[in-house]
Amino acid sequence: MVPALAIAAIVLVSLLVLFRDGIDAMAARWQSDEYNHGPLIPVVALYLLWLRARQLDAMDVRAS
Repeated sequence: MVPALAIAAIVLVSLLVLFRDGIDAMAARWQSDEYNHGPLIPVVALYLLWLRARQLDAMDVRAS
């Protein structure tokens, strides 16, 4: 379990470094009144994904 957690941490840090400019632009955009709901979007998306986690896990994934 620890190696998987370490790999996930390395991937997360790598993605943050790789997409730093985009994340900075997104955070700056979220400061405006028009887009101030932006930080809630990832939280809501993760919640909806969590609600469907069992269904997604049970899906038969095959190549087309």
